[in-house]
Amino acid sequence: MKSYQHLHLLIILVLMMFINRATSQQLQIPLLEEQSIRYLLEQYYSDLPLDQNGFCNNQSIPSQKVTCELVDQEYHVTSLPLRIVDPSINLLFLMSNMTSLQTLVLQDEKTVTIFPPILSMAFPNLTEISFFDLPINISWPFCSACPKLRRISLHSQTSTILINSSWRMPLVEDLSLSFRLNDPIVGVEFQQSSFPSLNLLQFTFKQTTQTELSMLVNSSSLTNFYLDSSLTVLPTLYPLPPNLSILYISNNDQLYQFPWSILTNRTINIYFKNNTNLVDKTIPDTTCSNKFIELYNVTAIPDCFWCYSNDTSIIKTSLTIPSEFTCPMTIDSRELYLIRGSGLLQGSNIGWGLVSTPQYKLVAIVPNQKLQFSITTPRIGPAENIDITFNSKTPAYTFPFTFIESGITIDRLDAHRIQPLQFGLNITFKWFNPFLNHTVWIGNTIECIPVTNTSNYLYCLANNVGGGNQTVTIRNINNNQSTSLLFPPSYPVVTSVSTLDPNEIKNLSLFGYYGENNQTGVSVYINNTIECIVTSKSRQLINCSLINVPSDGIASISVIVDALLFNRTDAINFKSNSNGPPGGNQKDQCIQDTKNCYGNGQCEDYGICVCNQGYDSSDNCRTQFVLIKPNINNTKPIASFDMDGIDFDFEMISIQELDLEEVVLKEIPTVDWTSTIIENTTTLTSVYYQLNTTSSSLIDSPPLVSANISFSTNARSIMFGPQELTINPNSIKLAVNISSWAFKSNLSYLRVVFKTKINNKQSYTFDCEEHSIDSLSFDQFGATIQYLRIIKEGVQFNGRFIDYSLADGRPTYSKTQLVSMTPSETDDDTSIVLIGITLAQCQSCILDPDFTPLLSASSSGGDCNPEQKWKIIVGVVVGVIGGAAVAFVLVVSAKRARLFYIRTRPSSIRMKPTN
Repeated sequence: MKSYQHLHLLIILVLMMFINRATSQQLQIPLLEEQSIRYLLEQYYSDLPLDQNGFCNNQSIPSQKVTCELVDQEYHVTSLPLRIVDPSINLLFLMSNMTSLQTLVLQDEKTVTIFPPILSMAFPNLTEISFFDLPINISWPFCSACPKLRRISLHSQTSTILINSSWRMPLVEDLSLSFRLNDPIVGVEFQQSSFPSLNLLQFTFKQTTQTELSMLVNSSSLTNFYLDSSLTVLPTLYPLPPNLSILYISNNDQLYQFPWSILTNRTINIYFKNNTNLVDKTIPDTTCSNKFIELYNVTAIPDCFWCYSNDTSIIKTSLTIPSEFTCPMTIDSRELYLIRGSGLLQGSNIGWGLVSTPQYKLVAIVPNQKLQFSITTPRIGPAENIDITFNSKTPAYTFPFTFIESGITIDRLDAHRIQPLQFGLNITFKWFNPFLNHTVWIGNTIECIPVTNTSNYLYCLANNVGGGNQTVTIRNINNNQSTSLLFPPSYPVVTSVSTLDPNEIKNLSLFGYYGENNQTGVSVYINNTIECIVTSKSRQLINCSLINVPSDGIASISVIVDALLFNRTDAINFKSNSNGPPGGNQKDQCIQDTKNCYGNGQCEDYGICVCNQGYDSSDNCRTQFVLIKPNINNTKPIASFDMDGIDFDFEMISIQELDLEEVVLKEIPTVDWTSTIIENTTTLTSVYYQLNTTSSSLIDSPPLVSANISFSTNARSIMFGPQELTINPNSIKLAVNISSWAFKSNLSYLRVVFKTKINNKQSYTFDCEEHSIDSLSFDQFGATIQYLRIIKEGVQFNGRFIDYSLADGRPTYSKTQLVSMTPSETDDDTSIVLIGITLAQCQSCILDPDFTPLLSASSSGGDCNPEQKWKIIVGVVVGVIGGAAVAFVLVVSAKRARLFYIRTRPSSIRMKPTN
C-alpha cells in the first residue's frame, strides 16, 4: 500500500494569462489555471471532481477542500490541500509556468530537497520565499533567477549549507535561516557583494554533532543581526557593520569568549542572555555607549548603566544595584553654544539623551559622553538660562545651564577698496548673533576690524590686502564659516592726469597708486594707439612723454603695471594754443558778436571784453552786479532763488559709482541731511550740513558727505587748483565734500548728479530783436556741457561748467553730461533734467559752486518799447574740487518801477532764517 502524507500548499498566484470573464449565472476561473489545478488533483490523488464546478469550494471532503474566491475582481484558486502520490516528483518542477507568482510558502513538503536549477526563469516576479520543515539543501543556485526576491525565510533540517561569495541576490533585505544540521557541515558567508541590500539577518541552528560551523558576516547595510546557536566562537562579523542597531546573542552555550571591544563607541541595542559558559562575565566601561535591553548571566556592569538603572529602555538585568551607589557624573561646561538652536553638551555618565520637553530635546551623539541639546525655537539674542534634565526617569539629574546662539550663515560678501591697500568688507548674513564677539580674518593672517555689527550685517576694515582670490573667515568662540572672495585689484589707479608744463603738452604726469612691487612692466597709451614713453615711476607717480601729440579733444588713457590694467575713457582734454597772435580779425569779431561788449566795456586785441567797473566779464559785460538775497534751505543744501514768484532750484540728488560701461554699481541718495549754523554776521552767513549715509539702502562702507552754504555781501577769492577764482559780492557759495568712498573696482569712478527744470523752447530780446537760446550748449566736440540757460518771464539763469576738477588736490579732466531729460508732468513747456559731473577715483572730492545776482539793460537806447526794460541777472561760478566748476547767471526782467523798488529797498529780499 502506498504511503500518503498530507500536504498543505498555500500559493498566492498573480497570473498574466488569458482571462475568462464570469458569466451572469456563474463565476469561472481562467482556463489555464483550471488545467493546472486538474493536474495537481491527479498528481496528488484527490477524490474531488476534476472540473472547476466540481472542485471549487466543494465541502463534501473537508480535508480536501479547494478554496476559490475573488482576487482583484477575478476568480482564482487560493488554497489547495494535497496528498503526495509520487514523492519522487519535486513540487517545484511543477511550477515552471507560474511566472506571476509573488509569494511562495511551502510547509512540510518532503519532495522539495533542492531548488531545481532548471527553474532559472520560473519566478521573475517572486518577492518572498518561506520554507518550513523542508529537507532542502541550501546551495547556489538557489532561486538564481528571482530578480525581485526581497525576503527569504528557511526553517528546515538539512545536511548541507553552502552560502558563499558566488551568491547574487541584490534586492534581498530580510534573510532568516533556522536549521538542524547533520554531517557534513559547510560554512556560510554573507558578503556585501552577495547581499548588498541585506538589513536583517537571523541565524538559528542546532548541531547534532560537534563539527563546527564557520560563519562570516560582511555586509555594510546590515542593521539587525540575530544569533541563536550552539557556536563555540562568535561569527566573524567585526568590525561590526556600520549601521548595525540591534545585536541579539542568545543561547550560545558553547561560547566562552566575547570580544567586548567591538562595542566601543557604538550605539547598539543589545540582547545578551543565556550565554552561560562565558569565562569573563564582567561588562567593561567601553560598552557605555550601547544599551543592554536584556542582559543576563553576567556578574558586573559599568557605573554608566547603574546611573540610569531606573530606565529599562537602557538597561534590564538580573543584577542588583550596589547599596549607597552615587553616579560619578561630570559636566565639561554649563555654557552651551548653539548653532541654529543646537549645540553639544559633553561630560561623562551624562546619559543617552532620551529627553524631549516643550522647551528642548536631548539626543545622544556618543551616549554618556556627547549629547546634542536643541531648543524648540532657535533664536538670536543674549545668553539665556535653562534647567536641563538628563533622563526623564531620573529627575534628580537636573542642572542649570546657559545657552546662546553662535551660528553663522553668510548671505553675501563684498569687498570695497577705500585706500590703495585698505578694504572694507560688507558681510550680510542669513543667520548671525551680534551678541557674541566675532572676528573676521582674510587668509588667516590679516584681521578685518569690525566697525558695524547688527543681526544681519557686519562691516569691517582691513589693511595691507592685495587683490585676487582670498579666503575670508568669520569666527566666534564656538563657530566659524569661511568663503572665497575675489578682491578687486588695488592698483593701478590713476587719480589725475595733467601736463608737466602747460606750454608742452607732450609730457604728462599721472598721479595715483601703482603698487608696492617696484612697478614692473609699466606701459601708458593714449587712445589705445599713442604710446607715452615712461620716464620715471614710483608707487604714486608716473611721468611719461608722448611720441606724438594727439588732436585737440578728449582722450582715453590706459596704464599697465605688473600685468594689471587701468583704463579710463574720458581722462584728459588736449587743448592747443588756439588764440594765435593778436589781430584785427579777432577784435572786429568781438565787436560784432557782443555789440562791442554791450556798451559796458571794450573789445581787446585777442577778442575778449574788458568790462567797466561793476560789470561781469563772464557775460561779455552785459550783466551788472546787484544785491539780491537768496533763499537758504535749512534742511537741504539747495541753491535756490525766489523773486516775486519766479523761482529756480539747483539740487544735488545723488552720488553714484559707475563702471566703464556707465552702469551704476552703487548709489547714495543725498536727501537726509542735518544742519547747523556755524556763523552769522552782518556780512557772512554760513550753514553746515551733514548727510546721513548710514540710513541709505547702500550696503557699503558709509562715506563722509558734508556741505556748506555761505552768503556774503563782500567779494571773496579762493584757489581752485592752478587758478584763483573770485567769488563776487552778494554771492552764494555751496561747498560739498565727499571723502572715504569705498570703490568696488580700480576701474570705477564717481558721478555727482544734480536736478533742475529747463524750458523746451525759450528766447530773449536784445536791441529789439528776439534771439532763441538752447537750454544746453556743448563744447565744439559735443563731449561735455558748457552752458545751462533757463528763462522764466524775463528771469534768466545761466550756468557755465568748467571742464576740470581736483582729485585729492590735483587738477584732472572732469566731464559734465546730460544723464536724463524727462517731460514735466505739470506742463508741456518744461522738462526735468539730471546733470552729472564725473570725478576720478579720489578720496577727497569737493564741489564748490557760488551764485551771484547781476543786472543788465536790454538795449542802450530803449526805443523798442514805451517803457524801457531792464534785466536782473544772477551769475553763478561753480568751482569743483574733485568735481567740476560751473558758472550760473540768473536774469530777471523788470520794469523801471520794479528796478527802483529793488534799489531803494534792498532789505525787502532776505535770507530765510535757519534752524
